[in-house]
Amino acid sequence: NLDTFEVTSKSIFYGEWIKETGGQNGNVSPELSWEKVDGAGAYAIMITDLDTDDYFLHGYRTSDTTHLDYGDHGDDEFLGPIPPSPHNYKVYVFALKEAVDPGLRVAKQNCHPEHLFDLLNKDNPGNVIAYGTVTASYEYLGRVW
Repeated sequence: NLDTFEVTSKSIFYGEWIKETGGQNGNVSPELSWEKVDGAGAYAIMITDLDTDDYFLHGYRTSDTTHLDYGDHGDDEFLGPIPPSPHNYKVYVFALKEAVDPGLRVAKQNCHPEHLFDLLNKDNPGNVIAYGTVTASYEYLGRVW
């Protein structure tokens, strides 16, 4: 029953993440923008693979702004996709009353959205006040060794 807001990305072209976001094609995190949410002191940004059984986490960071430039995730905050076939990757942006560190690291499994929501509310119930998402596919066209 949370409010929602729009998340957009210039790193999506015709429904697909640009190739430079891929783990073998640059590993550069996507550009992201979203609406300012009244009452939000921070935002938690998470990128997950929807086509794995365990919702593999490809990106995680927090921000106090409503925009991340192309490449703003650090090396330890983003692992670009290298799927064996086209996969869908969803960005979740959670508006938080206050910043928290849920202890997430990239390349973590079992990052289902409800689990992420619970972690962000764990020590402060009601900390998540709204969320937004954007989804696009990625296809790795190189060889998987």
